[in-house]
Amino acid sequence: MGYATIGESFLYVQGGHTSSAGGTNIATNQMFSLDLTVSWSADSPVWRDVRPTNSPTVAWHSLAVTKAQDQLFMWDSTSGGSFSTFTLQTSIWSPSASIPNGFKVNGLRSAANEITGEIVVPGALAQGQQSFLVTLPMATNTSYQTSNMPADVPDPLVHYAFAWSASLSGMLLYGGHTSNGNQANPVLRQYRNGAWTTLETSGTSPGDVSSHCMIPAYNGTIMVIFGGCNVAQVSQSAIFFLDVQTMRWTEGTIAAPQNARCNMACTVRGDYFIAWGGNINATGVADGKPLIYNIKDKKWVEQYLPTSPTIIPGVGPNPSNPVSPTSPPSSGPNGAVIGGGVAGGAVILGLLMFFFYRRRKHVNVKNGSESSETPLDASSSARGAAASAQSDIESSPYPPNQPWSSASPPPPPALRPRPVSHQQQQHEYISMEPIIQAEPIASPNYTNHRDSFLRNPQGQALQFDDTGIDGKEPFAYGDNDINNKSNHRNSAFWGPRNPQEYSPQQTKKSNDPQYKPHSPTEIGYDFVEYPQRLNDPQ
Repeated sequence: MGYATIGESFLYVQGGHTSSAGGTNIATNQMFSLDLTVSWSADSPVWRDVRPTNSPTVAWHSLAVTKAQDQLFMWDSTSGGSFSTFTLQTSIWSPSASIPNGFKVNGLRSAANEITGEIVVPGALAQGQQSFLVTLPMATNTSYQTSNMPADVPDPLVHYAFAWSASLSGMLLYGGHTSNGNQANPVLRQYRNGAWTTLETSGTSPGDVSSHCMIPAYNGTIMVIFGGCNVAQVSQSAIFFLDVQTMRWTEGTIAAPQNARCNMACTVRGDYFIAWGGNINATGVADGKPLIYNIKDKKWVEQYLPTSPTIIPGVGPNPSNPVSPTSPPSSGPNGAVIGGGVAGGAVILGLLMFFFYRRRKHVNVKNGSESSETPLDASSSARGAAASAQSDIESSPYPPNQPWSSASPPPPPALRPRPVSHQQQQHEYISMEPIIQAEPIASPNYTNHRDSFLRNPQGQALQFDDTGIDGKEPFAYGDNDINNKSNHRNSAFWGPRNPQEYSPQQTKKSNDPQYKPHSPTEIGYDFVEYPQRLNDPQ
């Protein structure tokens, strides 16, 4: 199957194989996302059916996230070299584009350079001798580049792991075996600036492993490797961690033998590693229960919590997409540090102003004349510093009602925001579509029948009722809705009302399919009494 994670928020899983009663592998076009922003247990993960348009029916492929994180790139090596793109905003798959000289084989992986946007597929061309490099959008089927594989790599190499490390500003490749399965590749290599290098490591490495997963954690300072199969096609359940700063391997707590697997989907958010699906040995299929590993506590758990990542000593900084706090921070060390920083800044500012005032006074006395300028008002400067500090606090990701928050004077009446009614406030929130409690197919179905319907882990087909949608578009208000202020829509499929009133007689705006707001002249007294601030959306 193909899998990729968007900003440590959603794990996308597409395609893959299922098994029928006779043990035959059947490709599927299913596409689901696992929500990593909420808490859930291993028995009830929060899956959501993406319901994409033109989803390919494919297996043994790979997905990569583009630099802008608005598209997924799919490389289908089983077709002989072709790729498609999935746009997240529209949920539409583009038609596949065939690449000349593509290598038709199973188990090639891809990764995107988060600096340049270039996507790399090692060994995808010329019978595994060359890598495929492309930057989207691609003008034609020949608008790509190639790069030779290292001479010392077992040829051709398949079922390797390949991932981007932000800490190294490069891509790492580990494991895999030759296409005939007789030679392993227990070597770590880096692809950076168009060149391959072999990296020396210490500690106990994963060794002979293929069809495993390798995922960056903590902004790429740690690479997590889990599972896989050896050359004898025996599944593994070990988990390893590579510190890319010291290039040292460490082994975590081995999962239970029944959880050994290969060809699974993996992801990381904060301190949690998650694996789902895959094969058991050569023919078995894993069940639909995710495996959850707490990196900080070094143990397998049953509960996933989207907490902020822990800074492990010797590992490095937090991820580039840190998790927002689920609750306001306490007045402990963080509050003391921020409060001390604000107070220290105010003291330094006061000292600078004092010395500046004394210098000006000294210069005026030296010139034999009285200064005609008014000295700097320390109180107003302090107010300015306090306002600046308050602005910094309010712009921070933490709520402003912390003990270390400094109070600023209220704005004058002329600058206060226009009052908003309770009903208008209710329409400032968009109701999200309910999450569909269905899971991707991850286990055999012994009903001798497979189709495109969703199934829960018990194999029952899930039906969906789309008749409840009224078909109206957001902001599709009628005249009665505009003229009657108390007439509010509460449907989850309607967008929020703008607190400004609209007139059906006005011409349409270019960016608004409905109406144009009153001009300041037409609003009259209302506009004069409550002028709007530039940074106030109300």
